[in-house]
Amino acid sequence: MGWASLRSPPPPAPDPVLTVAGVDATFSEIGAVSGKGAQARRAELVAGLFAAATETEQTFLLRLLGGELRQGALAGIMADAVAKEIDAVCQRTMEACPGATVEWQPVNGFRLATRVERTEPLVRAMIKGVRQATGRSPTFGGVPGSTDGTILRMALGIPIVTCGPGHRLIPHQVDEYVEVAQLVEAARIYVASALNFLEP
Repeated sequence: MGWASLRSPPPPAPDPVLTVAGVDATFSEIGAVSGKGAQARRAELVAGLFAAATETEQTFLLRLLGGELRQGALAGIMADAVAKEIDAVCQRTMEACPGATVEWQPVNGFRLATRVERTEPLVRAMIKGVRQATGRSPTFGGVPGSTDGTILRMALGIPIVTCGPGHRLIPHQVDEYVEVAQLVEAARIYVASALNFLEP
């Protein structure tokens, strides 16, 4: 769908104008394009969509299209796929161990992606804290998983920030690790951010 054009998206729109229905309609139009000139037309539609998106919306769309983010209708599809895979593992285990019963059930619902504006006091405190503790500007981009903060945001509307030591793709892997220097830096960020947030 004109994926190559996403390597250098157009400058983001200054103000939000996109709607869920509008984005869905554009995706449907992109999917329906065929025949001569289809590639150019798809690239044109993608470019138009991203030109109408703010910086935050462009990031969201890139992650969604790249398969990094599961959102909306995709949540049910992914939940069903995971459930089928777990069912298959249970069945294979019972076949390998006659007489054994293996059952499972989800402990909570599927957690959708959350969003917190950079203008939130908590986010501003963290941005300042990162600069104070490290001398660097913070990197924005989210994490490919979920924390208890996701529930606080979804269920109670409490603003959250996910910030921690180490590479964001390492947690929950077989060879998971964190450098001591990264732990120390994270602690400094937390202290600076907390003090910033508590300032009168």
